[in-house]
Formats: sequence, structure tokens, C-alpha cells
Amino acid sequence: MAGSYRALTNKIGVFVVAFHGPAYRWGSCAGQPDAHGAQNPHPFLGPQSMLTAVKWSMTSGHALTGQVSPRVVALFEEAVKTTVTSLNLTVIPATGRIQIDGTPVPASSTLPITVGEHTITGEQMGYRKAQQAITAEAGAVATVTLTLERVSSVLNILTTPIDVEVSIDGVKRGKTAAGPPPPAFNDAIANAKLTPDQVSAVMVVADIPAGAHVIEFTRDCYVKQETRIPVDKPDDYTVGPIALQHAVASLTVRANDPRAQVVVDGQARGSAPFTTADLCEGEHTVELRSQSGRFFKRLQARTGDKLSIDGVLKPAFALLSAFGGQPGGADLRVAVERLFDPAASVTLFAPPADQVDQALKANQLQPGWLAFDANKRPMGNSTDLVQSMRRDLGLKLASTFGSQGVAAITVIDRNRIVLSILAAGSNDPDVIEVSLDNADSVRRAITQLDRMPAFFRPSIGLVGVDVADVTGVVVGGVDFAHDRSSLTRTG
Repeated sequence: MAGSYRALTNKIGVFVVAFHGPAYRWGSCAGQPDAHGAQNPHPFLGPQSMLTAVKWSMTSGHALTGQVSPRVVALFEEAVKTTVTSLNLTVIPATGRIQIDGTPVPASSTLPITVGEHTITGEQMGYRKAQQAITAEAGAVATVTLTLERVSSVLNILTTPIDVEVSIDGVKRGKTAAGPPPPAFNDAIANAKLTPDQVSAVMVVADIPAGAHVIEFTRDCYVKQETRIPVDKPDDYTVGPIALQHAVASLTVRANDPRAQVVVDGQARGSAPFTTADLCEGEHTVELRSQSGRFFKRLQARTGDKLSIDGVLKPAFALLSAFGGQPGGADLRVAVERLFDPAASVTLFAPPADQVDQALKANQLQPGWLAFDANKRPMGNSTDLVQSMRRDLGLKLASTFGSQGVAAITVIDRNRIVLSILAAGSNDPDVIEVSLDNADSVRRAITQLDRMPAFFRPSIGLVGVDVADVTGVVVGGVDFAHDRSSLTRTG
């Protein structure tokens, strides 16, 4: 004990000085010269060695024997009698954490202690901290009982698996860590028909007030569990082990394009067809991507579901922004994506909001950069962009999101919007007005979208010249960087 050792140092100093005489000179260790040039034949005869020996005797209960001089042993034992006594310490509860003079010691034990004044401190979660001053006297055994007062309840929570999020009365308290827990919980673990290596470490939550409490356990890919704990009086309560069950579904994805890549929740999963048996319960996005277009679908997976998707890739437009709506509400882009899902010729999809925000900021754009009214008149920040700038920005953003174009929403009033669609490489958007709360309006908008020409690039790679007195168009040049299969020879 550090405090005991400090007290012992003061006491034993007298002994060390008394022992230092002409018969022995003090070296740092046996066989090495001291400051006077003499050899020290005894390893315990240096002041530090003597102090170490006394400390060793205190903590281990041993006495000096063997090669040590009988005179040294006698002096040593006399010093111990006058400076060290015993303490019988009882702590209630026995699990309390105890310190004497700031140094941790075992609870409910008998231990050596130096003569003099000491402070014993005890604490434990759910108990009021206790402190007691004692005076240890030479030749007398000190007896102390330190009782901690119970003031609140403590929950000891165990789960399997680990890394489970624990919420108490709707407040998150953290996640369970890797175990195993202490042996004191072996009975609870055995009753749950588990082994300690299957169970998390104990998650201790202190200061639980009296009353009924609802505890929720959640982890991705596992079924959420909930339990109620009545706390009638201040005590320690063991919760669990709570065993969460896997919550997964199977998913099979096929595509009409053999080159299509499957992307689930933004993560590439390989080429179609694709099958997985461990799709976590919850909402997911499933995409098929290729150079010709994209398929996009949101789905809700429930435990045990066998989900199957036959995706048809279509030219895709990334819904990037909504201008004029109320801030802080639901994502209008997702609502429009779902409304236009039945479209046969085009896919509208809403990329994650954080990715969109990053892309717009990278291009120094505001949400209104593609805002138009039903008559295709620019609104908001769209008035600041000339056509060439709009074309370049649209092409760049389409490339960022791997789509054939981009789209934006302009809110006209509460339920009426204008959808602006800009093909990659084009500077002139198409606009569609739709009332979101009117099913007929939505059907008309989808029909209008399906009737739009399927030209999703600015050129087919052919330069035509209208020459006077010549029937038809004269071909002035062909850009072979374009797909030649798109050109049809006539006449």
C-alpha cells in the first residue's frame, strides 16, 4: 500500500540510521563498492534494500532468513513490531472497491498495515461512497467494518451476440462488448442454455430509479427484442442473457441485360443473375447498372422472405434536388421516384441525399439550378445559368451518378410540382407538371414521360448539310466515336 509504505518509510528511517555504523558500509548492491570504496557483502544491507525487505515482509508475511546476519534479522523484526500491525477489514457488500490511503486493497481481508492514522474508502455502483478514518496501534490488531449504503439500482445486462444496442426507456445506453462475463453470472448463462464464450461482457447501467422500465435490444440483421424490468427496491438486477435471432431474407436478381452489374445498398455485388441468402431485414435499394441504362427499386425485406426481382434496364435520370419545398420535411425526391416507378421507358431514382449534396457543392450549385415552371421559364438559380453551362453541368452530374441524365423538382404549390428532365449532353430540359395528390394527373405525367423521344445523347455522330437543288440531306461527316449501330443507311 503506497500510503502504508510512506508511513513505514518514516518509521524505518530511524532503524536504517541506527544500523549504519563502522561495521558496515552501504553499497547499492552486494559486491559493489560504496562511496567510501568498500565492498558491501550483503545484498540487504543498503538502505533501499532494507526498505524493500521490510515492504516485502509486510505484503507477504515472510521474515528475513538465510544468508542475512542474525543481528540484521533481529533488528528487522524489532522494527516491524514497532511499525507494522494487522487490519481485519470487513466490507458490506464484499464486492465493494476499497482503498487505504488511496491504494487499492482487497475487500474483506486481513492485511498488514503500518502504525498510525489511515483513511479507508469504499465505493460501488448503486451505493453511496463511504469513508472511515482509523488509527492503527502497535501490538494491537485493528478491526474495521465498512458498510456501504444502498441508494439506487444497477442493471447488469448480458446479450448474445455482442455489439447489441441497448436502449432503456427510449434512451440509448451503448452497445454490449465482447465477453466472457465474470463467473458470478454463470448460473444465469447456464439457465439460458448458453456457454460463457457465447455471451457478451456485462454492460453495467447505474442509477436506475424505482419503477417499471422498458429495455430494447437492437442490432442489424437481428430481430429486435424488448423486455420490461420492474425495479421495486434498490438492488442489483441481472438482465439476460438476451438472445437475438437472425433476421434475414433471400434475394434473387435477374436482368434483361447480361452486362448488368448488381448493386445492393450502394455496394457492388457482381453480375446478374445474383442470389444471396443473408439480406438483412429492413429497407434496401437494389440496382442494375449498365451502359445502356439502369434499374432501380426500393424494397422491404422481412425475416424469411424469398424476394425475386426481374429487372428491365431503362435510361435513368438521377433526381438531384427539390426546389421551393418546406425544409426539414420528408424527402420529396423519394416520393416522386415511387410515383413514376410504373414508367415504361425511363427510370427515375433518388441517390442518397449526402452524395447529392456533395456533388452539388463540388460544382458550386444550389438546389434551384434546374428549376423551371410548367411553361419552361427558369426559376430560382436556374436563371443564372446559360445553356452551355447547363449542358456541361448536366453531363458532369450524369457521369457522377452513372445515369443517362439528371432531373429536378420544382414545387409550385402544396401538391403541384414541375419535373425537369435534362438528358446528358443536352442544354434544353423537358418539363412535366403533375399534381401529386391526383392519380389521374400522375398517370398523365407517366404517359407524357413515356412518349418522349428516346434520344439520350446530343448527337448520333453524323453531320448533315442542306444543299440547294439537292433532294434530302448531304452527309458531310461521321464521328466514328459514336456507336455505328445507331446509324441506318437509307436510299
